[in-house]
Amino acid sequence: MRLRVICWLAVLALAAGCGGSKRAKTATIPIDTEGGLSVVLLWTAPVDLDLYLTDPLGHTAYFGNPWTRSGAQLRADASCDDLGSGETNFKEIAGTRAPLAGRYRITVDFVDRCGIDAAAVPFRLWARLGGSVEELTAAVQFRRRNSNVLELEVTPDLAGLRRLATSEDVATVFPAARKVTVSY
Repeated sequence: MRLRVICWLAVLALAAGCGGSKRAKTATIPIDTEGGLSVVLLWTAPVDLDLYLTDPLGHTAYFGNPWTRSGAQLRADASCDDLGSGETNFKEIAGTRAPLAGRYRITVDFVDRCGIDAAAVPFRLWARLGGSVEELTAAVQFRRRNSNVLELEVTPDLAGLRRLATSEDVATVFPAARKVTVSY
């Protein structure tokens, strides 16, 4: 339990870098003590972003359907009600302890401004399976869900991730969307 707390504190400390420098950053990714595939969405603006994880069967875990038949689940969800606590770093977490081999689609949606005037919000997204990590820094526009923000393949041996695509939508609207160098 103590290791999990220390790992998530490191993630929250990294969230302060959302939308910062345009150059590549090196970040320490926390150890996923639950194993399996883990997806973490981090942002700093006090707004409601939603994380969607679609498994290879086409089932999606999100706030309205937190579990799928294949075992994917939304593990942590932040809403406007959670944002008034004075926090400056926000996160949503999805994943599955027993991932299926195949394509996973990760999507981010900016659904509620929570009383502030924001047209777009930068975010950081990590996906991890074993020693494989994929990371994306991008931004999402208000009420314009970026379908296919990140598509990953869980390898047939279930040992790693392979990036298949980053949304053209994100790359066109937000040219700063890029892969970030990761070391751990």
